[in-house]
Amino acid sequence: MGALGASRHGRLCARAPPPVLGDLALLPCWGAWGPEGRRVARADDAIMIAHHALSIAIWPMTVYYNYCSRYVLIMISTEFSSIFMTCNWFLTTLGRKSDLIYKVNGLIFTLTFVVVRMVGAVPQLVAMFRVPPWTMSTMRAVAPDVDIQWWQVYACSAMVLPHCLNLFWGVKVIKGYLKVHNAYFEARRKGRADGKKKT
Repeated sequence: MGALGASRHGRLCARAPPPVLGDLALLPCWGAWGPEGRRVARADDAIMIAHHALSIAIWPMTVYYNYCSRYVLIMISTEFSSIFMTCNWFLTTLGRKSDLIYKVNGLIFTLTFVVVRMVGAVPQLVAMFRVPPWTMSTMRAVAPDVDIQWWQVYACSAMVLPHCLNLFWGVKVIKGYLKVHNAYFEARRKGRADGKKKT
């Protein structure tokens, strides 16, 4: 149990930190840009950095001890929705925000985020609170042979935070999509109205 990569879940989790480090390295590429090509600092940046830092700190522990690695694996799998967020960034950088493909991709991103990260968080949170991995009694029951420290067991409570952050970001994702969606169809409505006036 104490060996690195003792399970399939552990081996998969061991491959996860590089993408997280990549996200942090590319942080200047994300977010809002102001005049003169200067990036606008946002309060969300601090939350994003803290989220990634906690992930890097907790994942190695789950891999080494093979404790809660299944929860971590499921959290990593929710990054599936980030594919469409990255596509949105490329489309924005290419100046295609007014194109239909941007709206369609935004819809797919919003749907995958809501289904995978928000709705998917519910069974994970229910499982965690039914059998809380951050208690010594749970650790003794499910992993009696693991030489894990008490503070490491309590640190597992931090696994609730990504789900809370996803709920926080999910509301912003939905609001952002609705804003783009409404602006797009409002522009089309005005275009049709202007066309009728000319005729």
